[in-house]
Amino acid sequence: MAAPPYAQAGAPPKKKSMLVPIIVIVVVAIVVLAIVGVILALNTFNHATHQDIDMTVTNVGTPTASIPASTGDKYVQLTLSIKNNGEIPLTISHIFFTLHTSTGTYTPTNNVPSDTPGEGILAGNTAVYLVSFEVPNTATLNKIVYSGIFGSAEADVP
Repeated sequence: MAAPPYAQAGAPPKKKSMLVPIIVIVVVAIVVLAIVGVILALNTFNHATHQDIDMTVTNVGTPTASIPASTGDKYVQLTLSIKNNGEIPLTISHIFFTLHTSTGTYTPTNNVPSDTPGEGILAGNTAVYLVSFEVPNTATLNKIVYSGIFGSAEADVP
């Protein structure tokens, strides 16, 4: 006669391993901390690198260009006073300027050798910057906009 099933001898039941849930919890915690760290770092970088810039047009002139303007166009040279109110040095380059007029928006010309090629402005300092544009003779100059990597500014053209 066979022994009843409840009386069978066998191996004791296996204990459940807690290793897998612990590893999952640790990995999730590391990922969450990494995401929070990246968000905080980007916020700090953005705050530290976005510059506060003041810009004023102090003069509008007619520059001497290396080649004549196209028929119906003229060159205008703006003298700008640019103040870096930020906390780090600022590099100004003509590629970040646009001139808004009654006839459209224009980028600087490379045909005026007296323009400022690039200017570094230390925090708290002001620099004079010359930038020229080729625009139609009929254009009314409205404003100049600087949209740099670490800051922006605009000024009305008198």
